[in-house]
Amino acid sequence: MRRSRSAAGGVFLWELLLLPVVLSLSTQHWNLGIYVFTGSSAATDFATGSFVAPLVEESLRVWQWWVSSWSSIMNFDSVLDGII
Repeated sequence: MRRSRSAAGGVFLWELLLLPVVLSLSTQHWNLGIYVFTGSSAATDFATGSFVAPLVEESLRVWQWWVSSWSSIMNFDSVLDGII
């Protein structure tokens, strides 16, 4: 029970504090690259809403899931930990 509370707390803090900051910074970098490539503000706005934001959000969520799963797996000492 204690492990699940700490994992839930970590996920909560990730969603509340780190995800918006990382999402904002990575989206700004993508925006700059698209603007330099196309030279159009309208194309940059369209690409950000359609392609960049969903791609960045979902990749960060997958990364969060992978880290939390990996930390859970590393807590098992033997094969029988999940059974008993």
